Amino acid sequence: MKKNNSMGCLGYLWALVIVLGVGGGLAYGVIHISNQRHFDILGEMSKWGATIWNNTDKTGLDSFQVGDPNEKVNQAKDKVSSVIDKGKNTLQDKTKEKPSSTTSSENSEKINYGKTTDLEPTESLAQSVLNDDVLKQLGKSLKYNGHGSYAVNNNHSTLTPPKGSAWLQSGVLNSKGQLSESSGILSHAMYGKRVNTETEWQPAGYHQLKINAPEYGNYLWNKGHSIGAAMTSAWSGESVSFTMPIKATHKGEWNASEYYAENITTQTSWANQAIDGQYGTKGYGQNYYEALVRKEQTTHKKSLIAYSVKPIYSGNNVVPSGNQIQALSSDGDLELNVFIPNVQMGVNIDYQTGEAYILE
Repeated sequence: MKKNNSMGCLGYLWALVIVLGVGGGLAYGVIHISNQRHFDILGEMSKWGATIWNNTDKTGLDSFQVGDPNEKVNQAKDKVSSVIDKGKNTLQDKTKEKPSSTTSSENSEKINYGKTTDLEPTESLAQSVLNDDVLKQLGKSLKYNGHGSYAVNNNHSTLTPPKGSAWLQSGVLNSKGQLSESSGILSHAMYGKRVNTETEWQPAGYHQLKINAPEYGNYLWNKGHSIGAAMTSAWSGESVSFTMPIKATHKGEWNASEYYAENITTQTSWANQAIDGQYGTKGYGQNYYEALVRKEQTTHKKSLIAYSVKPIYSGNNVVPSGNQIQALSSDGDLELNVFIPNVQMGVNIDYQTGEAYILE
């Protein structure tokens, strides 16, 4: 009898082991599958247990009902989505608080863009590029001249009075396509007939847009010189490579073509061409101030002119907000320190990319 009882007990034990093993295996399988489906069954069981415990303190077990676990997962997903959306909205709100590098539709309502057929920008359009970043680079001593551009530092140049020999130094392009300041000492011997070289090269942000502006060629963008072609054409060498030298000190070392990267930015047709009354244009664009420099070059043959053009960028924008031009002659007859906003009448420009659209 004892032997039979021992065998019976042993059989029960084996049966219990098998049941526990099968049950444990099933439980493991359920947990494993639920984890693969991104459902934390153990965590949910823990929550249910906590809820049961809390409910026994308040309403008792009889009133507790176990809900659908999928519903809890969906609720959790909804909460996560809500947090993500809230974070996106918060990021957008913070972005709006910063000085905008583009002209947003919200701000555009406050700007009088005028029409594409207008000959010069309104003051509010000229002012639209003067965010905190641009003002930090220019200084806050700006005076609007009534014709689209600004005098900087009461038009007093910060350049060193020129002496010695003439030279030219191109800007440097960074990885974003932004061009640094181009400068030099101009002489009478540098002046010459404008040089043009055809090529398909385009500066950063050059996304051409056809507009109704006959006086400005009916196009938004120009490939604008920093140091103008006519000022330096007599020093231009036909054999100079596409990449200009960092510094030219003799005739033939410079290329005055409008297609050479280290001397060109994406510039609006108004900002580049306007010369106040000539060729049907109006306002004080870069051509207006270059004409003052060219006059000094051609009529004061012994005079030297310290000259610089600095494209002013806001943040990582690939299109400059405008150009700061400075000039100072050795005979004291010429002094300039001005900022020309890179704007176009009737057009909203995204300076971060160069994309633009007509507002009419």
